[in-house]
Amino acid sequence: MDICRAEGCCKTVKAKGLCAMHHQRMRRHGDINYSRPPKPLCMRSGCEEPSVARGYCRKHYYFLVRTGQMQVGVLS
Repeated sequence: MDICRAEGCCKTVKAKGLCAMHHQRMRRHGDINYSRPPKPLCMRSGCEEPSVARGYCRKHYYFLVRTGQMQVGVLS
């Protein structure tokens, strides 16, 4: 059995000398070392959660949808 040609990978080859993961990355992105960029943080000041919709995290977006406004100091 052949081993993937990607540096540090020891999985078996699927196609073109690459394992399934690296082969898929090459097909989709043209780079076997591609990784997703990190999600931006919530726009709410002081919140460190990743944004989900309209720049807000899950908690703050739900609050915005439910009340229609983003009040300062209501949520921590």
